[in-house]
Amino acid sequence: MPKYRGAAPIQRAIINGEKRTGVTIMVMDEGLDTGDILAQKVVDISQDETAGELHDRLSELGASLLIDTINKIRSGDIKRQKQDHQKATYAPPIKKEDCLIDWEKDSISIHNLIRGLSPKPGAYTFMDKKIFRIYRSRLGEKDIKGKPGEVVKLTKDAIGVATRDGVVYLLDVQLQNRKRMPVRAFLSGTKISLGFCFG
Repeated sequence: MPKYRGAAPIQRAIINGEKRTGVTIMVMDEGLDTGDILAQKVVDISQDETAGELHDRLSELGASLLIDTINKIRSGDIKRQKQDHQKATYAPPIKKEDCLIDWEKDSISIHNLIRGLSPKPGAYTFMDKKIFRIYRSRLGEKDIKGKPGEVVKLTKDAIGVATRDGVVYLLDVQLQNRKRMPVRAFLSGTKISLGFCFG
């Protein structure tokens, strides 16, 4: 607070490429997340951390901070701090159209979208007209070129897909009507060739 207010602050922070986030204990008022701040803790977001992983970390941190805050309220050792409303932004709910990957974007934006929507609802593209969800990825090389969405590199554990400015490696995926699985398992049952295009 106050930067991300609304339904999806964790997801939006990762999608937007934030390096730090945290938890806030605040007073409830009539506005949307506009109450006075009672306590805050800030944490770093790692480059490959997903929304689910960050959620779990913040849940533990928030529980600990809440207990500490309650104890301070009981002892009278608490100070209320007004939020700077000029710094506030809105973190709206995630819609289906937010989850579709645009391979024309830069690698970092795509990687952030994938991890920001993992595990739910999951970023997706299309593979032979079927929904293909991607739950984990990593940034790749800048010197491998291809048409955005094109498979330009294959390893046992990753599918390298071209973006506007490089490659994003897909690591954990789910084809429509199939289970989520590591790419190693996916490739053992599905043939993908260099030059195949997602989207």
